[in-house]
Amino acid sequence: SYDGTTKTFTFDEPWTLAPSATDEFAIFANHIHRISQIQSGLATSAEIAALNDISEAQVKTQADQALIDGNVDTKDNIKPSIPI
Repeated sequence: SYDGTTKTFTFDEPWTLAPSATDEFAIFANHIHRISQIQSGLATSAEIAALNDISEAQVKTQADQALIDGNVDTKDNIKPSIPI
């Protein structure tokens, strides 16, 4: 956020490096997702490792469960039976 009185910006996420007095910035208000929000949607290394151990039979079972009358079920009511 920007404070017009003090002419300062406040950022939601910490910076990896402190800027110097000569650094220049272009500020865009078009990104709405915080890094922490993006990270929370990514798979963890444990989840990726679990996916690497899925057998061909398990993949076929999941694919069959996702089909209803030959059509892909677009509803969120299908829960994976494979622990991920």
